[in-house]
Amino acid sequence: MEAVPAEPAETIGLKGLLVGLLAIAALSAVYLGLLAGLVIGVDTLLHGSGHVSDLLAILDLGGRRGAERQLDLGAISLGCLLYVTTIAAIVTVARVMSGRRWRLALAWGPFHFSQFYWLLVLAGCLWGLVASALVERLHPEARDWFKLPEAPLPLMGSFLLIVVLAPLAEELLFRGWIFTGLRTRFSYYPALLGSAVLFALAHWEGTHLYAAAVFPVGLALGWARENTGSVRATALFHGIYNLVGWVLTYFAIA
Repeated sequence: MEAVPAEPAETIGLKGLLVGLLAIAALSAVYLGLLAGLVIGVDTLLHGSGHVSDLLAILDLGGRRGAERQLDLGAISLGCLLYVTTIAAIVTVARVMSGRRWRLALAWGPFHFSQFYWLLVLAGCLWGLVASALVERLHPEARDWFKLPEAPLPLMGSFLLIVVLAPLAEELLFRGWIFTGLRTRFSYYPALLGSAVLFALAHWEGTHLYAAAVFPVGLALGWARENTGSVRATALFHGIYNLVGWVLTYFAIA
C-alpha cells in the first residue's frame, strides 16, 4: 500500500480544526433538537398530546419509566439520533468551511486494500479480545458495561448503532476532521498521537481501563488513515472491530 500524504493547509488548518469542533458540537445539538422536535410533533399529530410523555419515556428523556424493553429501545434510538446528527453536523461544517474541497477536509475518498491492511484489522480485533479479557480480570464489573437487548427490534437497532453509525461518526470526527486538521500543522506522529489520545478520552469511564484499551486501536486507525489517505478505510476497520465485539456479546447472551 502506498502512503498517501495528508493534504496541505488548503483544507482546514489548525485554527479551522478548533473552530470546526465548536461548530460541530453546537450544530449537533441543534440538529438533535430539531429532529427530536419533529418526531414529537408528528407523534402528537398522530396520537394526541397525551402520547408525548410516553414518547419521552421511550427516548429515555422523560425519566426511567415503562418496561425494560422500552428503555433498551429508547437508549438505542437516542444513540442512533445522536450519531446521525453528529454525522450531519460534521459534513455540514466541512462543506461550509472547505467548500468544494470538503471531502479532503474529512479524507473521504477511495482507497486500495492491501494485505497489511487486513493483517492490521485482524491484529486490532485480536487486541480487542485480549483487552476485553484483561479489563474484566482487573475490573469484574466490566462484564455489565455492555449488554445487548434480547428483543429482535432493539437487537437490530443495536447492530445499526454499534456496527454502522458509531464507526462512521467517530471516524469522520477523529480520523477525518481532527487528524486532517492536525496533519496540516504537524508531522505524522503528533497527529497520530493527538487523534488517538482524543479518541481514548472520548471513551473515558470511571476506571480508566476502557480508555486505555481503546488507545492502541486509535493508533492503528490513525496508521490506516495516514497510509490509505481515506477515512473510508478506517470506518471499515472500526466497523469490523465493533462487529466482532457485537457478535461475541450476542452469543454470550444467546
